[in-house]
This record gives sequence, C-alpha cells and structure tokens, in this order.
Amino acid sequence: MIFTLFGLSAILFVLTHAAGNSIILAPYLAGAKTPAQKATITAHMTQVLHLNQPEYIQFIYYLSNLLHGNLGYTQTTIYSGTVISAIEIFFPNTIMLAVASVVISVPIGLYLGKLSGVRKDGTIDQTSRVLTFIGIAMPAFMAAEILILLFGTTIILPKAILPSYTGTFNATLASGVPWIQNGVTNPTHIPLIDALIHGNMPIFWSALRHLVMPVATLVVGLVAVVQRFMRTSLVEVLNLDYIKTARSKGISESGVINTHAMRNSLLPIVTVVGIMLISLLGGVVIVETIFNYLGLGYWLVTAALEFDIGGIIGGALMFGIMLILGNFIIDILYTVIDPRIKLGD
Repeated sequence: MIFTLFGLSAILFVLTHAAGNSIILAPYLAGAKTPAQKATITAHMTQVLHLNQPEYIQFIYYLSNLLHGNLGYTQTTIYSGTVISAIEIFFPNTIMLAVASVVISVPIGLYLGKLSGVRKDGTIDQTSRVLTFIGIAMPAFMAAEILILLFGTTIILPKAILPSYTGTFNATLASGVPWIQNGVTNPTHIPLIDALIHGNMPIFWSALRHLVMPVATLVVGLVAVVQRFMRTSLVEVLNLDYIKTARSKGISESGVINTHAMRNSLLPIVTVVGIMLISLLGGVVIVETIFNYLGLGYWLVTAALEFDIGGIIGGALMFGIMLILGNFIIDILYTVIDPRIKLGD
C-alpha cells in the first residue's frame, strides 16, 4: 500500500507539473483584478509552492503537503477553496448515494442469483439471465433518461412523480434556514441526514425524493452484476464433491443451499461488491452529472470542464487512496468469510 500510494503521488506530481507553472498558479490568481495583483500573487505563490526550485525539491515539499492533508486549492463555479474542504462538502453526498445503492442492490442481486443458480436452465433462470444482460449492457445515462421519462416528466404519466435534474433537495426550502449556507447543509453536508438532525421534515422528504432516481439508476446495473456473479458462483459450488456428500447424508436441499453452498458462494461476491462500492465512492460521475446531484463526481466534472488542475489532481488522489484502502479491506473480509485464507496468502 505504501509503495502504491508513493507511486500514485509521483505520477500525479509529474502530470501536474507537466502542465506548467501557469496552470498550478491559476486557482490562486482567480481573484486578482489587475496585472499588478497578478504579479504579486505569482511571485508570492512561486515562493510558497517552491516553483523556483528544482523538481526533486518540489516533490519533497509536495509529499510533505500531502502528509499534512494539504491538496491545494480549487476554483470552480460551484465551489472555491481548498481541495480538502471541497471533498468534505461533496464527498458525503456521494457516500449516501453509493451506500444506498449497494444496500438495496446486494440483497436483490443475491436473491435473484440464488433463484437462478438453484433452478439452473429453468424458466426463472432464463428470464433472470435475459434481464441481467439487459441491466449490464444498459449504460447508466440510458437508465437515467428512461427513469426520468417515466417518473420525472409528463410525457408518459399525467403528472411527474419524482424531481429530476434538480440537485439534492428543493432549493426553495432553504430560504431562511440557518443550517444551510450556499446550498450546503450542516453538520454532515447530507441533506437527508441534516434535515432529520434539525427536525425539518419538508427538507427531509424533498431530499428523499431527490435521492430515489439517482439510486434507482445505479441499482439497475448493480443488481445485474451481483445476480450474475452469484448465479455463476452458486452453480459452481453446487457441483462440488462436498455438496454431493451433504446431500447423501440426507440433509434437506434448503439446508444444503443455505448452510453449505451460500457461504462459499459469497467469496467472489465480496470482491464484486467491494469494487462496486469503491467505484461508486470514487464518484458516480455520470449519474451525479445527469441529476445535478452535488456529489464528488459532479464537482470533479465541473473541475475538468473548467480545467481546474487542483480539483482534478486532488480528486484523482482521493480515488487512488480509496481504491487501495478498499482492496485492503476486501482482503481482510476474505479471512472472515473463509478462515482457510490467511492474511499474506
């Protein structure tokens, strides 16, 4: 993990500095109005960021800043400030979206995968496999637009049931609310939870309704992936010798499946679910952008479109850290599910 993080940091440092000092200094110059102000800020930040020193010296200071949680500054139309503060504001909404999607998808996918695996090649299995292929093949933006047409417009239904393209909650409800500043709720920055903490039910129900379609969009693909892996794993396990032995001992079919087969079938599912959650936490970019959902992905898309190098590099570093830590946690979970696996194997 240490070597991987070091390598990631080195790559990001090279990419950042390959763009030139003008790009690095751009976020700090955003507030300057005159050439004299720009010159003063440029000279000051060149000293602060050590841009006038050799690259290896800059890299040492760069690593030191990372260890102290200093990821630089971001300057976008939706947020200006330190990258760390931007992550603190936008990441909680992404966590809410990702966790809600996985919590809903996993039980449904496991159940459908179990039905398909137990009734291999039957009507349920064939139908489930067709739906799974559709779910996997359908891009997130297509699923989102279908849901918006169905529930967010009056094209099909006489009345729109759910809000679309409108953020994390109805902004008109924020007027005069002291715990909301510039559209950001406090203290968790998750409108759904903050509304509960402050007892504001109108904002709570609004936030819940705004969460439904983004979550449903993600659930379509996630259920399909979990179902497919669960079915494949269960079919393989049910053909192993120890399952045949358990059946020969007179154990009921439900006992064989639930007690013996399911536990060993879950091992590859842990990897799949873990990677899915890590990927979602890394920023469900398409879904957040379509629904204007103020999460990490939406902020990073804005940073990329506005060529904000601080936001882009800071976000990439966060993604890398989450991926590395997530895979480490998955390795630990292996030992919980299957005691035969030892850490270090």
